Order: sequence, then structure tokens, then C-alpha cells
Amino acid sequence: MSDFASGYQKNLWEEFRKGDQQSLSEIFLSNYDELFKYAFHILGDEEQTKDSIQELFYKLWKNRANLVECNSIKYYLIKSLRSVILDFRRSQKKQREQEEDEILDFDFPFEHWLILTQEEDITRTRIENAIKSLPIRKREAIYLCFYEEYDFPKIAELMSLNVQSVRNLIYSAIQILKETFVTFIFV
Repeated sequence: MSDFASGYQKNLWEEFRKGDQQSLSEIFLSNYDELFKYAFHILGDEEQTKDSIQELFYKLWKNRANLVECNSIKYYLIKSLRSVILDFRRSQKKQREQEEDEILDFDFPFEHWLILTQEEDITRTRIENAIKSLPIRKREAIYLCFYEEYDFPKIAELMSLNVQSVRNLIYSAIQILKETFVTFIFV
């Protein structure tokens, strides 16, 4: 990010923290699509996604005077949204005692993984099933790394892990996917 953009973001954030509603509106509008995409991939439900984003901005506005400075508004918002989603998941788990896989189910956009063969539809289904079969933490790490394009330190901070644990999660997820596809090739 350029020094100008970084300075603009810091100024926008400071104005928001001081109670400027126009700054809040600009932060909301410029980040909504990315936040929606992130939350929807985790929750898989449009209404829950919208509710989570609304809850995030309600909490931000309510606590704006106590918020810290930030260098990247998008990163701060995604990290905060993750906390809102985790709180939502905890409350849902208490209410219905559902397994974690039912609460957190990713649907990845597979247009990035199109394979140009006659069996394109079969391959796409196999990829989807392979990713859905990954444990939740591995799915989230894969999403943050390959879809949000965050580096390992940012993923580690978002997921409250150390960098080596993130590397291990992504490496083992890729290994599982490789093994899955070697099996598909020989079936």
C-alpha cells in the first residue's frame, strides 16, 4: 500500500473513531463486499452473513472511542468479523449442540479450479468434496491463504496460531488434497 493510501486509511479510521458518520459509511461501503465474501464462505448462509456484518459495525460504532489505531482497515475488519462469527458459532453450539462441521461449512468458489478436460464436472465435484472433507481449521487456512491472499503471519494472527502452525495446517491440507486426487486418478 502506498504511503498516500496508508495515510488516507489512518486518517479515515481516526475520523471514524472521533464519531464521523461519513467515515463509518465510507469504511462500510468500501469493505462490505470483501467482508460478505469472507463471512459467507464461513457461514454459508446469506442472512447470517448479513447479520454478522451488521453486528460487527454495530460493535465498532458503539466502541469506536476505545478502538486502537490500525494500519489496514480491511485486515482489522476481517479479524473483527472473525470474532463476531466465532461468537455466533459458540452461541449456536450452546443452543443446539451441533457438530462444528454443521455450523462452519465452506463453499469455495471453484471457478478458480476449472480443469479443461472432458470430465470437468466430475473433477469439480471431486474438488468440492475433497475441500469439504478437510477439517475446519485447514479449510479456513486454505481460504485465507489462497482466496484472501494473506501471508502466513497475518493468517496466524487471524487464527490465533503461530506462523509454523499455519504452515503446518496449509501443508497438511495440500497433502490431503494431493492424496485425494491421486486416488481419483487411479479410480
